[in-house]
Amino acid sequence: MHWLSHCEAFYAQWMIRYLHPRRAPWKEILDHWLHGHIGRAILVANVDREDILDKIPPGATYIRRCLSAFLSLKVAQNLDLLDETVQAEPAWYNHRFSIKVRKDSFKFLTETLNVHHVSDVLDKNSKPFSDDEWNRLLDATRPPTHYPEWKNPYLNDIDKVERATARIARKARPPPLPDQECWVAIIKSDQSSLTYATRKATIGRITYHELWLDLSQQPHETGTRIYPQQGDVIERVETWDDNNSEPSGDDSDDEEERDDSEKPKQTPAIIGPRTASYPRNVGWHLPTQKPLTTGRKPRPRELKDLTIHAHSRSTLHRT
Repeated sequence: MHWLSHCEAFYAQWMIRYLHPRRAPWKEILDHWLHGHIGRAILVANVDREDILDKIPPGATYIRRCLSAFLSLKVAQNLDLLDETVQAEPAWYNHRFSIKVRKDSFKFLTETLNVHHVSDVLDKNSKPFSDDEWNRLLDATRPPTHYPEWKNPYLNDIDKVERATARIARKARPPPLPDQECWVAIIKSDQSSLTYATRKATIGRITYHELWLDLSQQPHETGTRIYPQQGDVIERVETWDDNNSEPSGDDSDDEEERDDSEKPKQTPAIIGPRTASYPRNVGWHLPTQKPLTTGRKPRPRELKDLTIHAHSRSTLHRT
């Protein structure tokens, strides 16, 4: 064992725990320090590492050490994965595209129009806003008297946002809900509340059963039926599954996988609606790895694969 590499891996592992959906008081403190319009996603977004570290108080030496170790890994996103989850990706610090707008446009779009994620430039049908819809949004912001002169520069920058997100927006529409049983999020039409439920489909009948999420964000049925109203949005949820997947191949830890295979299966944790969950567990790898595993059944690598063992190997390769 290379001790220094092992220590670096141990520090970095705390940030994987931070990204895991499980709730904990220490995460709320770090949330407060990293406060911003994309929240925890800043750890894996296309942001300069010093900008992230600057958000942490100098006196918080241990968490700064952990954050620095994680950022040094330069975790990469699997950009080949394109589905409705791209809606949750950040609009401004995205690994797929870059948007450059005027400073006042950035401030206006983020603080007034709340454009933070790809979903914020899409309508309720997951289609890009039309020109008329953008105009209505601008009209609702109480523009100044010199309205046309004020409005046109913003529309020019909005056009840059639309062009940048156009390619992935085509992949952003959620597919129909499956016929088999699944977990879903039921979002009120006015966005006022969100309820998780098990969707059960039988011949000619679909029912929804309320879910309660424990501290680990694992779901449990409460025994209460839910009756969605017209206009409510129902979509599948994104989960974080800590159960051991198919061995990842020649860079895996056989001993660790053998131990995990003997553990009882855990219920996956719910991160949130698929169009609002970033980063999700699936689709991340180290620069020294390929996006897919090399086992018998290749699959996209996941954040949970970034174990202390994998971290240690990566750190050792860089030294």
